[in-house]
Amino acid sequence: MVEDVYNPGRVTTMLGLLKYLKKFQKTVGMNLLWYKDTNNIADITTNKGFIMRHLQITKSTTEKGTFSFCVPLKHIFGFCDDYDKVIYGLQHTLSFIRASDDDAIFRAANVDAGKVVLSKLELYMPHITPEFKEKSKIYKQVDTEKTIIPIAFRSRLAEYSLVPQNMNFYCRLCADTDFANPKYILVAFQTGKKLSQTANPALFDHCNMSNIYVTLNQTRYPFFDNYSSFPNMKISKYYNNMKAFYKDYYGDDENANCNITPLEYRDLFPIFVVDVSKRSERMKSGILDIQIHASFTENVPANTFAYVTLISDKMLYIQSYKGKMSIAYNDKDSDDDTVEETIEETVEETI
Repeated sequence: MVEDVYNPGRVTTMLGLLKYLKKFQKTVGMNLLWYKDTNNIADITTNKGFIMRHLQITKSTTEKGTFSFCVPLKHIFGFCDDYDKVIYGLQHTLSFIRASDDDAIFRAANVDAGKVVLSKLELYMPHITPEFKEKSKIYKQVDTEKTIIPIAFRSRLAEYSLVPQNMNFYCRLCADTDFANPKYILVAFQTGKKLSQTANPALFDHCNMSNIYVTLNQTRYPFFDNYSSFPNMKISKYYNNMKAFYKDYYGDDENANCNITPLEYRDLFPIFVVDVSKRSERMKSGILDIQIHASFTENVPANTFAYVTLISDKMLYIQSYKGKMSIAYNDKDSDDDTVEETIEETVEETI
């Protein structure tokens, strides 16, 4: 298995809010029904996101309520977002585990329960046919040479936890740095949105959070406390962390990307970003004990869940020998006889 994304709705919402350009929702975003909400009401007069989705699904079709959409796999998987080379000799498999709830639907309280019927699901995968000269070169390498091709990407690990009704909360994750090196941790809270169609699952709640930090084997990130007061708009540090994520993640100008204002951040999209990429060398191998600590100015409301997305650098290896292709999850799992210096040359010639 290359990557497993649990609870993809919350994960893609959190990441999408942080990384998509302002113009995305006004153009190609609607092809996957992406348009961020402007309030928490299922209303066709005040909530711009609800208006645009309602218009496309129910007002612009001959048969009311019919629709189709296309979700690029990079919207869900870090592997598809980062790795753009051709892969030879391996089959791609996409597996779905269906949820037992229908709370991804958002509706008003005075209408019937919503229902979505999927009549067709298709997966499109582009194929490339190399020219004869390149094909012969590839076949020669695969059939006669021992070859290792590294595949680097940023994986997404999702967890969620029920938050107790008190003023402190912590949860624990584990990461094996031999397979993945943690880079960022995203945390968001939701109150009363699970198992409900009348609460918007695309919005998050600050729950009067006053401070949040992460420990990796007892080392704190950030090192200093950043106390906030959401009712008094003392949120600038957390807002800047959220805004800077795009620049850090994609190496682009965060000011051109951020489509969330400080008020929207407070009231609709309080997503907390913790950068854990700058770790000492002694923590770059072995098991990491990751703990998330949050404190609040008042008891957290009932039915509140914390959603955590761990983004890590991950490396897989495609290895070929005598016409057989396989995946190695660690360079230690690959053949010791393969010369490491040939990896870069192999990548350039074969993919």
